[in-house]
Amino acid sequence: MRGYVVLTDIPETQEALDALTVETIANNVMLYPVEEDGRDTGNPVPPAPKAWEGPIKHVIYVTKENRTYDEVFGAWPKGRGDAAVCRLGKPIDVSNKDNTKTVKDVVLMPNHLALAKRFSMSDNYYCDSDHSVDGHRWLVGVYPNEFMECRIGESAEGMGPGNHAFIESSGAVYPEDYNEGGAIWEHFDRNGVRFRNFGLGFEFKPQDEEQAYHDTGIRLNINYPMPKALFDNTSRQYATYNTDIPDQFRFEQFEREYRERWLSGKEPFPQVITLMLPNDHGAGERPEDGYPFWGSYMCDNDLALGRLVELISHGPYWRDCAIFVTEDDAQGYRDSVDAHRSICMVISPYARRDYVSSRHTSMSSILKTMFLILGLPALNQYDGFASDLSDMFTTEPENVEPYNALPVNPEVFDPQKALDPFDAEFNWRALEVREPIDNQHYLDTDPYGQNGPAGHTPR
Repeated sequence: MRGYVVLTDIPETQEALDALTVETIANNVMLYPVEEDGRDTGNPVPPAPKAWEGPIKHVIYVTKENRTYDEVFGAWPKGRGDAAVCRLGKPIDVSNKDNTKTVKDVVLMPNHLALAKRFSMSDNYYCDSDHSVDGHRWLVGVYPNEFMECRIGESAEGMGPGNHAFIESSGAVYPEDYNEGGAIWEHFDRNGVRFRNFGLGFEFKPQDEEQAYHDTGIRLNINYPMPKALFDNTSRQYATYNTDIPDQFRFEQFEREYRERWLSGKEPFPQVITLMLPNDHGAGERPEDGYPFWGSYMCDNDLALGRLVELISHGPYWRDCAIFVTEDDAQGYRDSVDAHRSICMVISPYARRDYVSSRHTSMSSILKTMFLILGLPALNQYDGFASDLSDMFTTEPENVEPYNALPVNPEVFDPQKALDPFDAEFNWRALEVREPIDNQHYLDTDPYGQNGPAGHTPR
């Protein structure tokens, strides 16, 4: 593990030392009485747990894969970005690997842009992780301990024989992972918070990720222990990471359970929903299955997010709901500010309209904001001392009108063709082209990765 050694001259006077101490405290954490907090009373995110009762009763936490801020929002006029790096949020010409097919002037993620325009996002948000292995732990409040940090490198780099990547990208917490109070799953359970998980927590190693495992997206070869709180509150009909399975299918799996469990009135709507939409990770071209380009996966992911917001915003729980959207890491492309800068979006009737936050935030900031909304204490020091996202909210529901998802270019991604294999009469087969999560060899050699071919590189 690399680090830094800094030599600092000792101040000659006590006054100079005191001034530097004050500056250091301000740079790291500022402690002040709650009553001196500057946010408006009634902000959905109170300054401390239960400082006041906020209007938001339901939180949906959407996690995605690998994209940087500039990659999606680099051309956004209000944000701090570099349009030259943007390749998913502005018109580009999309070509396949052998340049036999090109579609011109395509915006691969139109719903991300429309949601950013309508609601709030950050241009100063950073993933704490370098890979999915540690990223999926940070997402659920499990900071990687010594056991994990010593093995993240071998998981990402180990392409030799043997099970190097045994720690994998799990959000379920291995016994060796367990820190202090556990993950968000235990935190919710201890505090009586009703939650339902869709897709997070199953990336144990070794595993098989085939299209035929369409219900969960995965078959586990080893019976790992899973925290009971997570096991009891996880959908058995929702696919975890597996790029063979469209995000459209994941959305429809969620929609079915949403209607059967909650719209029907059989059960109360959960206070927290965690939901993975992983196909913006990207994978190999599969034209026969509706993915003729690498960018097809980006469109699939974008449309699924748009459909999710449309479903929720047209439903009875929208008025007191907040949706948070982020990535597990930012290793998929470049960024002009920092390699860890990524996507953070707040979608809610209480989200500030067309707002770009420049407050310095991270993965722990989302968790802290969720906990404050729910009236929960901090899980650990990282979320306890993180900046929250309160500036992205308003005290009144000024953004309550429902959202209608935008279509994606059918020449780049055909949702119906992608869903055809999931018809009941389909003759199941495992696809030959797929990429495991965090396959470092694939990431290093991926022609759509750091350099990219003409069809997916900013013009």
